[in-house]
Amino acid sequence: MLPTWPGIRAFWSRPAVLGTLGLAVLFLVPRLLDLGTVLTVDAPSWRARAHTFMEAWVTGKLQNTFISGQPGVTTLWVAGLALPWSSLRASQTAMAIAVTIFSLMSLGLLRRLAGPAVALAAGVFLALDPFFIAHSRVVHTDALLGVFLLLGLLALALAWNTRQARYLAYAGIATALAGLSKLFGFFLLLPAAFTLAAAPGAHLSWFRERLGRLLRFGVATALTLLILWPVLLISPRTP
Repeated sequence: MLPTWPGIRAFWSRPAVLGTLGLAVLFLVPRLLDLGTVLTVDAPSWRARAHTFMEAWVTGKLQNTFISGQPGVTTLWVAGLALPWSSLRASQTAMAIAVTIFSLMSLGLLRRLAGPAVALAAGVFLALDPFFIAHSRVVHTDALLGVFLLLGLLALALAWNTRQARYLAYAGIATALAGLSKLFGFFLLLPAAFTLAAAPGAHLSWFRERLGRLLRFGVATALTLLILWPVLLISPRTP
C-alpha cells in the first residue's frame, strides 16, 4: 500500500487550486474542440515564418530571426515549438494552451489585487468570451498580445498597491512579451512610466526610489527582449 501524503492531499483540496483547475478546463475545452478544421488566411504564412524562425535558432543564424515587422516573435515561438508534429492542429493547440497558461497567470494576479471572487468571475467571463475564444484558436498575434497587455497592467496595479518590487519585474517581462507580439504592445510603457514615477514608495529619497524601480522594470524588460529575440543585438538580414 502506497503511503499517504497529507501535505499533498491538503494542497489539492485548497479552493485556489481547485478553482484554477476548473478555470483551466473552462478555458481549454472551447479552445481545443475541433481544431485543425478552420484555416485562416494568415495561418499558413505564420507557420512558414515559424519554420524559418526555428531553423535560424537551430543553425545559429540569429540574424534570420528578423522575419516580420510586427514582430510576432511570441507567435513564432509558440507555433515553432509545435512544428515537430507538422500539422495545423498542433500549431493551434499550442496557441490555445499558451493563451490559457498566460490567462491563468493574469487571473492569479487579479486574485491578489481584488480577491478570489472577482478573479473567479473574471475568469469565467474571459474563458467563455466568444471573441477571445476565436482568436485563441488560430495561429496569430492578437490573442497573445491581449493576454500580455492584461498581465502587464495587473502587475503594474499590484506594484502600485503592494509596493513590492517583484511586480515591477513581472510588468517588465509582460511589456517585453506584449511588444514582441506586436509593436502596439509597447503601449504598456505609458502606464509603466506613470507607475514608476508616481506610485507610493518607501522612506527613501525620491531619486533612489525611482531609480530602483526603473532598474527593476528596465532590466526585466531588456533581458526578456534579448533572450527571446537576440537579433536586437546584431544586424538583421537585408530582405
